[in-house]
Amino acid sequence: RPALDIVENMVACFGAGIAIWLEGWDELLDSQKSNSVFSDLISGRLLPEATIVLTTRPSATGSLQDGFITRRIEILGFTEKQMNEYIDRSFSSNNENVQTTEGDMFKMELQRVPNLLTLAFIPLSLCILVHVFKLQKLQLPNTLTEVYMSFLLVTFQRHKERTTGDKHPIRSLDKLPNDLHRILKALQKLAYHSLLQEQLTFDEDEIADALFDSQDIPWSFDGMGLFEVHQMDLLTGVSRSFNFLHKTIQELLAALYLSQLTPHKQNVELRKTFGDSRFEMVWLFYAGLTKMKSLSTKKVFPLIETECNIPEFNPSSHKSLTAMWQSSHAYYITLTTQYLSEQFLLTLIICCYESQDPLLCKLFCDHFYNLDTCCIDLPTSSATPQVLLSLSYFIAHTDRKWSFYCGVIITSGLQLLCRYLSDPKSEFGKLWRLCYVVANLEKDDLCTLVQSQHYLQWLYLSFSESLGDDGAKKLCNSLICNTTIMKLHINSCNITAEGLAAVSDMLKSNTTLQQLDIRSNLYSAKSLISFLMCVKYYNSSLTDLLLDQKYENISKVTKLRKEINMYRKGINIQELLYWFA
Repeated sequence: RPALDIVENMVACFGAGIAIWLEGWDELLDSQKSNSVFSDLISGRLLPEATIVLTTRPSATGSLQDGFITRRIEILGFTEKQMNEYIDRSFSSNNENVQTTEGDMFKMELQRVPNLLTLAFIPLSLCILVHVFKLQKLQLPNTLTEVYMSFLLVTFQRHKERTTGDKHPIRSLDKLPNDLHRILKALQKLAYHSLLQEQLTFDEDEIADALFDSQDIPWSFDGMGLFEVHQMDLLTGVSRSFNFLHKTIQELLAALYLSQLTPHKQNVELRKTFGDSRFEMVWLFYAGLTKMKSLSTKKVFPLIETECNIPEFNPSSHKSLTAMWQSSHAYYITLTTQYLSEQFLLTLIICCYESQDPLLCKLFCDHFYNLDTCCIDLPTSSATPQVLLSLSYFIAHTDRKWSFYCGVIITSGLQLLCRYLSDPKSEFGKLWRLCYVVANLEKDDLCTLVQSQHYLQWLYLSFSESLGDDGAKKLCNSLICNTTIMKLHINSCNITAEGLAAVSDMLKSNTTLQQLDIRSNLYSAKSLISFLMCVKYYNSSLTDLLLDQKYENISKVTKLRKEINMYRKGINIQELLYWFA
């Protein structure tokens, strides 16, 4: 009854003053994400006044509707200082304050492989990377598959040493002793079929059936370094439950299972799970293990086309969220339309990188992107470092001109993207249009990007609420002498009169910018009038100016609009005033 009273009180106050923590959204069943108490809480249908804190892998955010999310926080684990301290201790001599050359080499290797650098902020992952670095003669692999395969080898090696005392190194999984090889095969099957059934925990009977031929599990079984073992005292005796140490381990074992099926069966499984967000990591590992050689690309791409019902491209009828970009004759695969699903494209591009096969990138691009200019559109998914790294590799091995749109970029992703765009050697230099929402603008990353990028023509920062006046000032300072960016959208960016004044100053010197969107900001009508005066007397390049409709009835604004149209026949603000409320 006390618990029921609590629930009734929560419902009576609509959840006001209550915080609810939902941990592991990515591990929920698909049905629970759309029709359950969890979806009711997130959508506000249940306890609408409550604060909901949700944790998930970035790759699973596609199933969350952006309208329900008010703040995104990236949890990295270690700070950069803590990460460096851990590395120093891991490679120290007897004097813990003396860092060895190996520690310096490890840090250089992390800088060389950006996706592993991001991984290194997670304490457990950094521990794995240090062990892999030492095992591979002071080198880090290029892909996540190689990292976790090395971890798997180390785990089996330690288990062998504990149980038999044999310290002879295991060089590959093919060289496992017979008893461990049998267990590995059983683990692979268990991992894959449990993922299909969305099962993450196992009871004693299930582990006994899988690993011990239905015999009782020895009490000495400690999980082999791959399982967590939970002991529970019940009225009927002591019972144990098991789960993989991390879901990533389960996904790697599932990928190993897939890779050892016949090509026909692999194609069957492809139809079941490729493009399913729950299996993204499985197919990533599969690509790293097989280099996608077992699956003929002649079968894979037509299969995806069939599954997604992709129509033949018709420029005159193509409509999407990126309709504003139709001035060029590009073939856009926009992921929010009926063409490719977001998850299909992400999985394909990640697989291209993990396979480290340039030919696969070219085949994929030639099959789906049939014109010279292409767009990658990720409006509902966080651009994680893994995705950005994969995109960079993909773009590097194609001969197309690219645009990139992303809904939200988390901090580490933004830093990595700016690093790519600022590097003249980076293949991201092929980007000519960039559109993203800044989740957390730090330092001068954005300004560095604008100053160093010589191909960028369109920059969309719409709904980047963290931009504000300070960001607008820094951005405008970077644009004063910029000669490439022709379209700038800074609507809904919390810009006040102070920020708008910085835009005015920029327009006095910039002679390249042609389209500017400043709608839905916080400046006053008086500030707008001053801005329009600046446009009238000091700027000659703007041809499209997007303003809020609420200002059209202000007499001074209307007068200035007519004067600008009279003196500058090219500018198009009269029509645009009626485009948006």
